[in-house]
Amino acid sequence: MTQILVLAFVGFWLLRKKLKGTSHISLDTDWFYRKPADAVRYSFVHIPNKLFGLTEKTTLRATQKLSEMAKNPIKYMLPSSAFEGHPIKSDDFIAPLGSALVFILLGFIVMSLFVLL
Repeated sequence: MTQILVLAFVGFWLLRKKLKGTSHISLDTDWFYRKPADAVRYSFVHIPNKLFGLTEKTTLRATQKLSEMAKNPIKYMLPSSAFEGHPIKSDDFIAPLGSALVFILLGFIVMSLFVLL
């Protein structure tokens, strides 16, 4: 082991002038992906981020309006002329289960189409 270490030291000592190196500018391979990185980051990070933010705001506004409508769905399901001058009370009228499920399904379909567009 000592012989290997001594011979390695002698080899480095004899070739130390070659190990000094020369000063020059080298073109590294990272230049090719560093230069367009800002444009790629903008198109693949910032634009989708803004798009998702806009979608989130729009979805929140739509769900707020739907929740306002859901407070009294009978008002929107039945004609308004039948209840003119009379307040609509949800306790007095119980819609069949099928119409409630259709209303919920329609809401999910509208929201999914709204989110996909």
